[in-house]
Amino acid sequence: MIKSNYEFEVLVHGSSAKEYYHRGSFYIEGKEGTNFSLRLRNNSSQRVLFVPTIDGISVLNAKEGSFKSRGYIVDSHSSTTIEGWRTSDDKVAQFFFSSPKQSYAKRINKGGNLGVIGCAVFKEKRHEPVYPPVTIINNFPEPKPYNPPMWPAWPSITPNHTFDPVNVYSLNCSAGAQANALNAMQATNTNNNKVFASAGLGTGFGEDKYSPTVTVDFERENHPDEVFNIYYNTRENLASLGIEFKKPVYVSKTPKAFPKEDGYCPRPN
Repeated sequence: MIKSNYEFEVLVHGSSAKEYYHRGSFYIEGKEGTNFSLRLRNNSSQRVLFVPTIDGISVLNAKEGSFKSRGYIVDSHSSTTIEGWRTSDDKVAQFFFSSPKQSYAKRINKGGNLGVIGCAVFKEKRHEPVYPPVTIINNFPEPKPYNPPMWPAWPSITPNHTFDPVNVYSLNCSAGAQANALNAMQATNTNNNKVFASAGLGTGFGEDKYSPTVTVDFERENHPDEVFNIYYNTRENLASLGIEFKKPVYVSKTPKAFPKEDGYCPRPN
């Protein structure tokens, strides 16, 4: 997924997981037992801070994710790959798709947000240089006060009827249409609750892997520059959301840059 100057991807077997865009959100398919990693890419001209979370908890200290959580600094025009939960300065426990019960979040009693991988990107605060005070002297004459012309007052008008803003909707929509709209809204809310309640996967706490890192100072901006959200689930649950895995491929005739290689420019008729 690309936003502004940043890229955030889930890698499975070293390749980017296919993303499915559905109703304003991005989804990927996960298979239980499969390892995955996160690739963070910074295409901007300054270093930034990536704060990744999985299942609502920080991948660095397993605390509930927030915009104040710890993160990884990525230099300008660079990228890095995060392969697991940070367990020390030198090691991580590999990410892998697991059953909800075996997920790391569930095992530490923080499993209320299974099925989402997120990342917030922060720019570094830049402190403006402090200059000594400067006195500016000008010789412009003092402006004269402006006295606007007096216009006659508008006559007051008293309305002959009152208008109730509560009745605006009823003026433009019949009672039957209002009932249909309310039912559709309730059905949408019910479907959304069903989706979040049926998380078919979580992220497990895998084997140790060597991954050295160092701690440096970084003063982040108060608000993230971009926020990524990628939802993951089983193929069955994604299909129940309405995601189509096999869409027809439309082949259109495309123009050719070199349809003929020989000859010269003929004169038009």
